[in-house]
Amino acid sequence: TRDDEMFAELGWENFDGMQGTAPGALTTDFGDDFDALYEAEFGELYQTPFVREAYDATVSIVLAAAAAGTNTDSVAIRDSLRDVANPPGDVYGPGADDVGDAVVAAAAGTDIDYQGASGSVDFDANGDITFGAIEIWQVDAANEAIVVIQRFSVDLTTGEVLELD
Repeated sequence: TRDDEMFAELGWENFDGMQGTAPGALTTDFGDDFDALYEAEFGELYQTPFVREAYDATVSIVLAAAAAGTNTDSVAIRDSLRDVANPPGDVYGPGADDVGDAVVAAAAGTDIDYQGASGSVDFDANGDITFGAIEIWQVDAANEAIVVIQRFSVDLTTGEVLELD
């Protein structure tokens, strides 16, 4: 478990050098922008996993509803997800201005490609996301910190490791 409070309570020194994995997000300009906006709004970065992914899922549904011209027809919304999330199309990011512009464009029938806070938000033919990210972290007892030592993305359709940072 990647939890600062737990390590503090049990003693950082007892876990020095321990490594673990966690859901991660790749370093992207859109992700960095999202983190800065989040921290400005709430005074600190989120500590729970999947915040970026949950945000992207919500935005994707909003954009799909705009493209479908309905907020009550779940089949039409589902069928519009790939249209607003996958290439090709005009690229929009997760910031409020971009999302607002993307909603207007999707409602007008413009082909859009939402690039989210968590990275690309592309769906395969089954409606599954095509990319995922994992990070490897390590406990640094001297600094009482959890340090991310590696991030990578995986093509979830093939299992191929695509990017390391």
